Amino acid sequence: MDITVTGGTFTDTNVGTYFPENSALEIVDGKVVTNDETAVAEVNGVPYETLRAAIDAADPGDTVTLVADVTDDNVGTPMENKDGEKTTLIIEKDITINGNNHSITLTVPEDSYYTRNQVISVGHKTEKPATLTLNDVNLTISGKDEGGDAFDVWAGSALNVNNSTLTFKGLTSAFTMQGGAEAKANITNTTINGDIPHGNFSNGGAWVIEDSDVTITNCASHGLSVGTAVIDNSIVSISNAAYCGIMGTDISIINGSTVTVKGSGSKLPYPAEGEEPSKWAPDGESYKRVVEVKKNGSLEVDDATLNLYGNVNASNEPINTIYISKGSELINNGTINATVTVPEDSDMCVVVFMADGAQYDVQVVDSGKSVRVPTLSKSGYTFTGWRVNNSNTIVRGGESYTVNGNATFTAVWNMIMIPDTYDIAVDQPAHGTVDVSFSNASQGSVITVTATPDEGYELVYITVDGEPISGNSFVMPDHAVEVSALFAEIGKEVNFVDVSRADWFYDYVQYVAQNGLMEGTTRTAFEPNASMTRAMFWTVLARIDGETITGDAWKTLAQTWAVESGISDGTNADALITREQMVTMLYRFANSPEVAATGFGQFTDGASVSDYAADAVAWALSEGILTGMGDGILAPQGTATRAQAAAMLMRFVEA
Repeated sequence: MDITVTGGTFTDTNVGTYFPENSALEIVDGKVVTNDETAVAEVNGVPYETLRAAIDAADPGDTVTLVADVTDDNVGTPMENKDGEKTTLIIEKDITINGNNHSITLTVPEDSYYTRNQVISVGHKTEKPATLTLNDVNLTISGKDEGGDAFDVWAGSALNVNNSTLTFKGLTSAFTMQGGAEAKANITNTTINGDIPHGNFSNGGAWVIEDSDVTITNCASHGLSVGTAVIDNSIVSISNAAYCGIMGTDISIINGSTVTVKGSGSKLPYPAEGEEPSKWAPDGESYKRVVEVKKNGSLEVDDATLNLYGNVNASNEPINTIYISKGSELINNGTINATVTVPEDSDMCVVVFMADGAQYDVQVVDSGKSVRVPTLSKSGYTFTGWRVNNSNTIVRGGESYTVNGNATFTAVWNMIMIPDTYDIAVDQPAHGTVDVSFSNASQGSVITVTATPDEGYELVYITVDGEPISGNSFVMPDHAVEVSALFAEIGKEVNFVDVSRADWFYDYVQYVAQNGLMEGTTRTAFEPNASMTRAMFWTVLARIDGETITGDAWKTLAQTWAVESGISDGTNADALITREQMVTMLYRFANSPEVAATGFGQFTDGASVSDYAADAVAWALSEGILTGMGDGILAPQGTATRAQAAAMLMRFVEA
């Protein structure tokens, strides 16, 4: 007959014969009790020594509850299938794992990359579909050697994750959905962090991400590659994916969600030009953009935001672009901060609405179809309508317009009760174009400037009467103005008009500017030959020390820091700083290391070094922080220029 041991007192010491296999039970003083040292998980009140044993013992619909942290040492021996792949846990029935305030930390078994070993297989190649539910589980899975998979979910199977935290490191894939759209992943109230340096974060599947926070980074291939996905009231951030950040057939971003793709696409296009085309790419040739929607699919953004920024391809060209394939649609009732493109040989048209220099809306419609344009409102203005493709055609709000090609609608405003107006001239700069919202305006009007860089360039700043402004708008003064902008090649150096590559101080100026140690005297000029005051140099040292020295009281803040830090006595804040004063402050900042006050004899004016500065100058010369002026001149009491200060600072920080 069948015997089940559930507890009690026994006189027959052979009762252990009836314990379930791999159970964590023992007999103490004639009683069957749990062995707390070996118990890992329990099912129906019976503890087991490994998580795999507990799963094997569970019946469909049972819950496996952790009673200890699970690691590679107590999870159970991995299984091997007919293809030689090893899997730590194979789930072939519907079960739930309850974390119970314990964690699961596992590593992909053995050589993972070529055999694609995996940690957890939901369902199996033998077509045994299953549903695995993780409740309150803190799970970490790491790749071994060359990667491996965290989860394989097979056709007809589902992975449900609730109130959990999942962390993935060094893998080939976090989620390989072996059943395509027939494999499901439902993520609810969960935090996921995935660093996937050997492949995709996900491969296909039908996804629902609800009330969750998902961070995907450093994918060697795609980021979120799905069949379908519904992102509901969630935050999804994808960065540094080598190919597409998001790619799938039907993608819905809804209900307050924010999805961001940044810094991705560095290996696009893939395959590269001249290589064998990819039939899997949405355009049948290659992946080219960071968000791509496959044929006969859709991208929906409803009461949500989709941001694309900082994405460039292998040629360093910006690709903050969404590609909508033939037969697919874009449903935008939210905010899309990106450009949209469609196949050139299709009848689809991209319609963009621009208002006050920003993209208000973007739609995709079939050629020959009409769009109904919205009506806008703004305090102090009347809305005239939408200007079509910079032409003289104005479409009133609420009217329909037939689209026969890509179109840009720009909002046109008229100020109410305009007083005396002044002209706004535009000086078109190199490497881009500048447009203003009005050609003339009255004092106090808000003028919006649209600065559009050429491909491969980015906006540095906008200028009004030659002075940089913050942002893309300014308040009209009581006189005529001239508006322009400065564009710089993407990835290039800080641009000062008075610093060129031919200057000896070029690298030093770049260093202090890029590291926030020194700023330009204006947004366009550094003035390398200008002098520095003692207060200015206190400020620089304070910034190196991590202090924030800004605002109208910067001088007092810097002076207080210098005195309290023993760098200076704080006197003569506005006096020009000498070279020996500068190195003395650096010497004190470095805690006055011991040094022999020698080495001045090589300079014709070495004897002019002040007694108080002798150790500091000797130290600065020995460390290479201070150098001569040429012709054997040290000039210790000469006024230090901003260029010399930049040089000493870089040598000091890098020493």
